Amino acid sequence: MTLSRFLLLSKERQTDAALSGVYLDTRLQGPYVILLFAVGGFYVEMYYVSEPNQILKFEAFKSTTLLDPYLTGMKMEKHGILFAHQFEEDDADSSMG
Repeated sequence: MTLSRFLLLSKERQTDAALSGVYLDTRLQGPYVILLFAVGGFYVEMYYVSEPNQILKFEAFKSTTLLDPYLTGMKMEKHGILFAHQFEEDDADSSMG
């Protein structure tokens, strides 16, 4: 599936394509629950509202800069990843004690 082909699909087919991709993350923005999927070589955001329980729209893109809202909310420690600045803080704390 290509991005241009995805954009030509009906909303029903876009739903199928997104759900057959790889789920990556969820974020909230106002009344929307936005689910992020990787589909082929691009990303798809599915905008969902719980009332009246429907998918309103899709945003599809290739630019990784549009992933920033997801990256700022990620808890990398949860995934077992530590960053260098965390080691520096730990070293500073242990040297004070």
